[in-house]
Amino acid sequence: MMRSFVFAFLLLVVTSLPSAAANNEAVAAELTKMFEAGSADTGSEAVNAQFDNVRAYYTTRSNKPVWVRDNGPKSKAKALLRELKTSAGHGLDSALYKTDEIESLMSQTDPAELARLDMLLSGAVFEFGNHLRNGLIEPGENGAFNGVRPVEIDPAEYIGGAADAGNFFQYASGILGQDKRYIRMQGKISELSRIEESDRWPKIDPYAPIQLGELRDILLLTGDLPIANADVESFEEAAMVQAIKNYQDRHNIGMSGKLDGTTRKELAVTLADRINQIRLNIERRRWQNLPLEDNHIYINLADRSVRVVIDGETAGFADLADSENLGEIPTTYGKLLTVEKDGDKTRLEVELELAGSNGNETRTVDLALDTSLDFEPPMQVFITYITTWVSRDGKLHFAPDSFGRDEALGKLLFDEQS
Repeated sequence: MMRSFVFAFLLLVVTSLPSAAANNEAVAAELTKMFEAGSADTGSEAVNAQFDNVRAYYTTRSNKPVWVRDNGPKSKAKALLRELKTSAGHGLDSALYKTDEIESLMSQTDPAELARLDMLLSGAVFEFGNHLRNGLIEPGENGAFNGVRPVEIDPAEYIGGAADAGNFFQYASGILGQDKRYIRMQGKISELSRIEESDRWPKIDPYAPIQLGELRDILLLTGDLPIANADVESFEEAAMVQAIKNYQDRHNIGMSGKLDGTTRKELAVTLADRINQIRLNIERRRWQNLPLEDNHIYINLADRSVRVVIDGETAGFADLADSENLGEIPTTYGKLLTVEKDGDKTRLEVELELAGSNGNETRTVDLALDTSLDFEPPMQVFITYITTWVSRDGKLHFAPDSFGRDEALGKLLFDEQS
C-alpha cells in the first residue's frame, strides 16, 4: 500500500511539473514589471525604437517569455545563441548581438535575470535578421554609396516567427532568399578564416624577391596550382606559369604568366585584407534586398559589366561605355524608361529609386552601353558595386575598385562593428 502511495505521489509530482513550467509565471511577472516601469531593454537600438510592437507581441502572450522558462533557457534559446555566434560567416561581428552577455545569462535561474535574457534574445534575433535583410550600413551613410530602401520588418512578427521556427538556421537563411552568390561568399569567408587560423598563408614582401616556396604555397592555397603539381621546382615550369596565369585571370590582371609588378602587389595583400574585402562585398550583397524580376538589367559599376536577363534567362552581356557621373551612382534599384539604339551603341534612360538620410527620392540618369542586344521597357534595373565574388566553381574573383569605394566602406563597416 505504501509503495502504491509513493508511486501515486511521484506520478502527481511528475505530471504537475510540465504544467507549472509551461506557465512560467515567475519570469512573466518580472517582464511585466519591466514593461510597466519602462525599463525593458532588448539591447538593440532598432528594436527599442519600435518597442511598442514588441510589447504588444508579449501582451498577446500575457507577458510570458519567448525564449526561457522559469527554470532556465529553452532549447531554442541555445540554438539561437549558437547561430548568433557564427555570424562571422556573414562577415558580421557577434558582439553586435550581445552574445557575451547572453551567454553569461544562460546558466541563470533567477526570474529577473531570465527576463533580461528573454529581452536580449528577442532584440538579438531581430537585429540579426534586419542585418541579413538590409545590411549593416544604412542608406545615405557618407562614403557607403548605398541608396537602397530598407525592407521594413515588423520586430514582433519576426521575433514570433523565429521563436516558432523549428530550425533557426533555415529561418535566418530564408530572409536572404537563398541567394547562391551570397552563400558562396559565406563559404569562402569560412575557408579563408580557417587558413588564417592555421597560419599557413605566406607573408609576401612586395619589395623583396619572392621565394619559389612562398609563391607555390599561395598558389596551392588559392587553388591556382593543382595539388598534383605541388612539386614544381622553378618559376619557369609550365605548371607554375599556368598557375600564375590562373591567379592573374582571377585578379583581373593581364595573363602574362610573369611575376610583374602588379602581380607581386596582389600577392603581397595579406589574407586578413582579403577576408575583409569579402566582408565588404557580402555587405553589398545584402543591399540587394528584393528579388530580381524575370526581366532585369544587372549593372556592376566596379568592372562596368552589364547582364541583361529576359524571361528569367541571361540574354547577353555588355559593357558600360564612358557615361557621365558613373562614380556618383550608388547601389540601388531602378526602372528602365527608354532605350535608344545606334548600331553597337545603346543609350538607356533609367529612373533610380534612392533612399538616403534625407528620405526617398528618384533621379533619372543616362547610361551608355557597348552592345547590340535588343531589349525594351519595362525592365527592372539593379546597380551595384562588387569588387570580389565567388564563381560556381568556388574560385574567388576580383574586379578593379574603379571608384575607390572599398576603403571608405571598410572604415564605415569595421568602425560600426568595433
